[in-house]
Amino acid sequence: MKYNSLHAVVVLCSSLSAICLSVPAVAQVTTAPSPAPAGNANEGHDHKHYKFEELPQVVRTTIDKYREQAEITHIFSTRTNQGQEVFVVEFKIDSSDHQLAVLADGLVLKHEESVSLEQLPPKVRELTLKTAGGATLDLIEKVTRPGSTSVPLSYEVKWAADDLHHTVRIVLLESGEPLIIDHKKE
Repeated sequence: MKYNSLHAVVVLCSSLSAICLSVPAVAQVTTAPSPAPAGNANEGHDHKHYKFEELPQVVRTTIDKYREQAEITHIFSTRTNQGQEVFVVEFKIDSSDHQLAVLADGLVLKHEESVSLEQLPPKVRELTLKTAGGATLDLIEKVTRPGSTSVPLSYEVKWAADDLHHTVRIVLLESGEPLIIDHKKE
């Protein structure tokens, strides 16, 4: 099974705000796997698919600031753990996949961008390779928060090994040292 950015489960530092560069607790956003194309019903998942022109104007304006004229590949909505509707938009800039989570009022909760292993900070790259134990990495994402795109909130790395799918979330402490805050094996 190949992962894509929709398989990501990102927690915006609700209980880890001290570790995650003092990020205030915003919301937990979970995106469901393998959604249907825009405009189709997706049985069994609690989200709705949209066309760009169906989004609220303030959400469209926010998306346009991030996507730099890139074509949108997918839009759907989901709910935060606080019941707020979140519009999740996917687009590609050059060879990098992006996913943006935007509230109905235009506030960006998170921005995920696929990156290469070489683009990781050296200490994060070293910890990633050590943790993956030589497995081929399927996906590496840099997760940022609004107003701080130069300082990642976390990195998320996925790979398969020993018949298990691994997802690791790594943050950089203020000291510059990486810390694994989550390692899921499914």
